[in-house]
Amino acid sequence: MHRIAKLLGIFLLGELAWFALLHPLVPANIKGFAIEFAAGAVVAAVIWCALHGIWWLTARKSNLLLCRIAAVALALSVGVSIFFGAYLLRDTLGANFRYFIFSRH
Repeated sequence: MHRIAKLLGIFLLGELAWFALLHPLVPANIKGFAIEFAAGAVVAAVIWCALHGIWWLTARKSNLLLCRIAAVALALSVGVSIFFGAYLLRDTLGANFRYFIFSRH
């Protein structure tokens, strides 16, 4: 239970950091917030699965070169899938976000 709470805390801290990095661009409605939160959750899950796959590959005592090539291929596939997901969401994110800049009058 303690490990799950720790992982949930790390995940929520990462989501908070992600929203902070998007600062001038903020969700305009609840749909934009939900989409951005879900996208962050999917990215975290894909990276977590890839890391576990790479750790599993390194624990195998078979051909070391083949394991390294498979680990690099797995890491590259994560990058490609994240880029493809962002490409598919570009219109949805553009419609549900707005710029929030502090103005001095």
